[in-house]
Amino acid sequence: MFKDPRVSKLVPFWTTVLEDFGAKIVVANMVRSAAEIGKSLQARNGFDPTISELLWLRYVLEAERRSRQFPRFHVTYDGLIADCQQVLDTVVSNAEVTWPALSGARRKQILDFISVSERHHHEVRKATSAGAVAAWSEQVYTIHEQWADKGEDPNDHELLDAVYRDLDVLVQQFIGPIL
Repeated sequence: MFKDPRVSKLVPFWTTVLEDFGAKIVVANMVRSAAEIGKSLQARNGFDPTISELLWLRYVLEAERRSRQFPRFHVTYDGLIADCQQVLDTVVSNAEVTWPALSGARRKQILDFISVSERHHHEVRKATSAGAVAAWSEQVYTIHEQWADKGEDPNDHELLDAVYRDLDVLVQQFIGPIL
């Protein structure tokens, strides 16, 4: 299990390693709103909100595209915070894994760790940027929310691919190799 969104750039490497090892790959794709990520990166690293949102788009779109060939399911950070137990049950069910038996104390410790009090930035879907970047972020996040709620719809891949291509054009024109 990987948490860092930057690992989306390394999906081909890790899938090769895991396949060579003989592991069954099942992707649990968790997404958090671009606005929250933007606030977090601004507070922690002093990043401009638009740069944060562009990074969010890049990593979310890379993770989605590079994991299409694997069994996967989608969850949101909001869902994790709202009902951690349900998300854990979803992981167990979809990934077909068996967790070690947890004592009541250990289960409480895990659930306490994943709590609202650990959420340092909570934004109600307000874009931190404007124009195309804000529109792309809203479209991408809405699709992931719908997938988390109702399951993945392959018809959405076309829109996600279009955003990915448009983002590439923007990045090449204005930002270069940063993203």
